[in-house]
Amino acid sequence: MRHIVLVLLSFLCFQKTYSQHDFSNDVDPLIGSMGEGNIFIGPTLPFGMVKPGPDCSLNSNSGYVAPSKDSSMFGISHTHVSGTGGGPKYGNILVCPQLSSNLSSNYKIYRQNEAVSVGYYSTELENKNILLELTATNSVAFHKYKFKNSEKSFVRFDLNHHLGKENSNESQYLVGSELEILSQTELCGYTRVRGGWNQGETYTVFFYAVFDVPFDSVYNGSTTLKFDYNSSKNTVVDGIAAFGFKNNAEVKLKVAISYNSSAKAKQNLVRELPEWNFGQVVLDARKKWSDLLGRIEIDESDLNKRKIFYTTLYHSCLIPSDRTGENPVFESHNAYYDDFYAIWDTYRTVFPLLTIITPIRVTGMINSLLDSYKIYGFLPDASSGNCIGLTQGGTNADVVIADAFIKDIKGIDYNLALKAMMDGSENDPGYFHRFLGRGGVNEYNNNGYVSYNHERHCTRTVEYALCDYSIYKVAKGLGKNSIADKYLQRSSNWKNIWRDTVINNAKGFIWPKTIDGKWVDSTYQTYWSDVTYKFEKEKRIFTPNSFGWGWDDVFYEGNSNQYSLHIMHDVPALIEKCGGALSFENRLDTFFAKKYYDVTNEPCFFTPVLYHFIGKPNKSNLIIDQILNSKFTHQKDGIPGNDDSGAMSSWFAFHAMGLYPNAGQNYYLLTSPKYKSIEIKLDNGNKFIVNTKNFDAKNKYVKKVYLNGKIFNSTSITHQEIMKGGALTFEMSATETDWGIIKNR
Repeated sequence: MRHIVLVLLSFLCFQKTYSQHDFSNDVDPLIGSMGEGNIFIGPTLPFGMVKPGPDCSLNSNSGYVAPSKDSSMFGISHTHVSGTGGGPKYGNILVCPQLSSNLSSNYKIYRQNEAVSVGYYSTELENKNILLELTATNSVAFHKYKFKNSEKSFVRFDLNHHLGKENSNESQYLVGSELEILSQTELCGYTRVRGGWNQGETYTVFFYAVFDVPFDSVYNGSTTLKFDYNSSKNTVVDGIAAFGFKNNAEVKLKVAISYNSSAKAKQNLVRELPEWNFGQVVLDARKKWSDLLGRIEIDESDLNKRKIFYTTLYHSCLIPSDRTGENPVFESHNAYYDDFYAIWDTYRTVFPLLTIITPIRVTGMINSLLDSYKIYGFLPDASSGNCIGLTQGGTNADVVIADAFIKDIKGIDYNLALKAMMDGSENDPGYFHRFLGRGGVNEYNNNGYVSYNHERHCTRTVEYALCDYSIYKVAKGLGKNSIADKYLQRSSNWKNIWRDTVINNAKGFIWPKTIDGKWVDSTYQTYWSDVTYKFEKEKRIFTPNSFGWGWDDVFYEGNSNQYSLHIMHDVPALIEKCGGALSFENRLDTFFAKKYYDVTNEPCFFTPVLYHFIGKPNKSNLIIDQILNSKFTHQKDGIPGNDDSGAMSSWFAFHAMGLYPNAGQNYYLLTSPKYKSIEIKLDNGNKFIVNTKNFDAKNKYVKKVYLNGKIFNSTSITHQEIMKGGALTFEMSATETDWGIIKNR
């Protein structure tokens, strides 16, 4: 353990040479690694392709399980996602240092004294007889092992390993693997797997690996293989082998991956990591993260509060994975990203955050989606393992494109994007409705709603209406007025499944409806059975609290109480449907008092700021303050639920800055900031600063807001106003104020 501490100290001292402040020091990658966060904790770069980290459980989405009484792991695999739900994906190319040549696929090794920081992971194995250290570039994992007190040491490669072997219909399955010894220091091969969360087609992860010292033997099963390295290549067909080294060895190992070929993996290694300076690679990774995280600088001396904020930024930039030049499915001349997991989770807060801190990434991601559209005929809502799927709600890439368009993100063919959005809104994907486009779209377009004949029909109708509003915004901005009018009208389709009934003093709910216009009062619902340990279905009376879990429910991951307030694009009409401002306020009060609100689920993300639209923004602030303080911490279980590819984290980050987006529109609602000062370094060279007067935990109410020293009479600010730079100042008060009585713009 002392060795690990000394290594980390040397990194922290040396980093002063490149930055006055290293923002990577403010990140704790272990936040969200316990509970349901499912955070990836290994070293990687922003949106990095290789994500090496410990696989401790085959059922963990990130591969990781925090140390406990059974603190063991299978080894280090090189592909992971972060924060996701559903069945696991990836966990490919497993490598593990060990003191025996055991090649069992179930072999686990005891770990202790983990050290985790940005760009670095280490642990001690085999009762402290092995020190494992790990860092990474974009495509290459850099391993470093120190073996102690051993007559013989080994490094095992298991290409048959993968996560999610026991996850029913979302299991991953090995298709094949192969390991080839190229020389006494080099090897290459691949693993080929199918299935997982998106029930995906077969994907192949190729690798090229090189040791800095030669191995003296190769074990395949119980046999020691002897090779003439000068005459031929040698293949270990079953993809598992252990490479032996002499006693007390210190070994460095580079493992490069590619989705195209082992030769391409070797090219990645030669380009990204020609040297063997482990410490410098750690520093380079930290600098890349510090440069990105430093786009937002907060005035906060409490180290734990700094950790929470900067870790949320860090989580928001782990996936999707930048695989530019690594598309094995179709030729892509633009940037290529995979692991949109899924846009249903990320369109509300992740993409708007990236628009502020790294707009060039948003350009690349949207162009990647447009390249997929050219092949599949639809914009993906999700992809992983180079395979489309699954579509959870609407065609939510529409909202991402509208958000980029209205915020003037450059480098995108918006005429092509509009065509892609319209194709998705007009063409029924048929059999592929869970993977592409809009299921039930013909009913939606002809009758104004998706009926009970189709799964997730209530969720789909609500989200299709939001997506239609996004198409309207882009068409209107491009001067295509007739198209804009058509989609503006369709964006009101949510009203066609709004049932004007009063339940618990709340008027009106999104409600299931048959194709012939009749309301459905009993539905088949999915629930988790503690008896069978799986999802079961039964017929139940439908109520506003009837929660939909799965793909074939009335709602997807929510209920009518929640989705009836999820009309982000047309809040004034929603307020009218609920009976006016006073009735709407009472409904919101009851919604939060009865704990209908679920911070862990995206359909509830926008609900706390709805008070803004009835002139009661300080009510929003009180609710948000309570959620931030009670649900987000600096502990390992400090994220409430799955992080969902950074969705939960970016939700926190926006509210902590006092700016909350309405995705697909050009404004941010003002909520009370959680730091005395926030400086945002914009991509155009300007700076936008959020200041707080009378900053104190007891001062929860906004009294006045100033923009560049002048009274700012609005509870929202446009993206264009932020991009001009300047200073937004919140004057806070301990007592309730009348701030916000002026209408939003």
